[in-house]
Amino acid sequence: LLLGVGFGAFFYSSGDWGHLGLVNNGGLCEGVPITTGGIAGFAAAMIGALWAYDGWNNITFMAGEVKNPGRNLPLALIGGGFVVMALYLFVNVSYFHVLTPTEIASVPASSSVAAEVVRRLLGAVAVTLMAAAMMTSSFGALHASILATARIPYALAKDGLIVKSLARVSQRTHVPIRALVVQCFWACVVALSGEYDTLTDYAIFALTLFYALVAASIFIYRRREPETERPYRTWGYPVVPILFLIVSVALIIQTIVNTPRQSAIGLFLISLGVPVYWLLDRRSRSAS
Repeated sequence: LLLGVGFGAFFYSSGDWGHLGLVNNGGLCEGVPITTGGIAGFAAAMIGALWAYDGWNNITFMAGEVKNPGRNLPLALIGGGFVVMALYLFVNVSYFHVLTPTEIASVPASSSVAAEVVRRLLGAVAVTLMAAAMMTSSFGALHASILATARIPYALAKDGLIVKSLARVSQRTHVPIRALVVQCFWACVVALSGEYDTLTDYAIFALTLFYALVAASIFIYRRREPETERPYRTWGYPVVPILFLIVSVALIIQTIVNTPRQSAIGLFLISLGVPVYWLLDRRSRSAS
């Protein structure tokens, strides 16, 4: 889908490479809280970009089911990352080839830049086909994400950190069905709680926070357990994880400054897990 839109924009439109040298001038920017440049604008733009990239880490949730994980997990993460980067940059350059920055900024929040590009290429009828194609693509992405992230409550239950019944798997399919059902219920609750763009802001803020915590844990474990076997290499250690932490923390702080309400709600949703974990941990200690 992305390749089709991109190549169509380059070869079948009356685009202009000069658009890449222009800036937005008077675009509506509907539904965008931050429209300025500088650090604030960059951080706001990163929220949307990171949502497009999110899912890069889903393979790690199934590390226990991957053959030769020490070799294949890094290949999947790094290789998949470069593929997504190439597609993302390719299709966004194609958008600017067809539309000016002001035209892109003026695309209504109810539509998408991709749909507007397709409309320019093939007419109004193609927009409906584009919407159907994007919906199909979203279903595919959700399918993979749902199956992968259900491994998180499953693994937590196996380690005794949450309700143990979530660790049960189907005898026929070997799928953690109960974990999937609980995840489905919570996803429905969250989906009904706000608009799409608002929910993505919550998600990216929370995910970036946890990515930073996970990256920071490598320093703790290497200091606490120096002799433990390391099946995965951290390339560029300690420079790469330090740079990752600096960028992540800066993005988190700027997100709190730009969108304090969404950030507060995101922190609240995360904090809901603290009393649940405390109660389950206390019950586990009492039982032992």
